[in-house]
Amino acid sequence: MKQERLDVLERVYNEAIEFNSMDSGIIVGLDELVESNFDIQYLEKAEYIEVKFEGFKRAYITITAKGVDVVERMQEKEDDDEYITLIHFDGYEERMKIY
Repeated sequence: MKQERLDVLERVYNEAIEFNSMDSGIIVGLDELVESNFDIQYLEKAEYIEVKFEGFKRAYITITAKGVDVVERMQEKEDDDEYITLIHFDGYEERMKIY
């Protein structure tokens, strides 16, 4: 997924986490709607977000369960990138953090 879409998705996710509710989201103004229109439409059609338009000048965007899964998988991958797994001759596996 393109970084621009991930950024939008992560913003909505962070808002939901901060307020401990998937009904919490972000309000996007007309300028951002125009600038990110394709990405917002893509995320909505892929069922990662829900968009409710408030007139012509702004929209309220919330995350779906599918969207939460995408962000959390992305975060897990970032965490995994900070570790290496060493496999010893006896089959023992050891994870080590990379500094």
